[in-house]
Amino acid sequence: MRDFMGYLGFSIVIALILCLFVEMPVARLVRFFSK
Repeated sequence: MRDFMGYLGFSIVIALILCLFVEMPVARLVRFFSK
């Protein structure tokens, strides 16, 4: 059970990092195109 919780937390951290990497360029593009 503890291994499952560790894996769950690990995948959540990776998902957050991926979201940040995806969201940063998208926000930059949106700002660029809304000028």
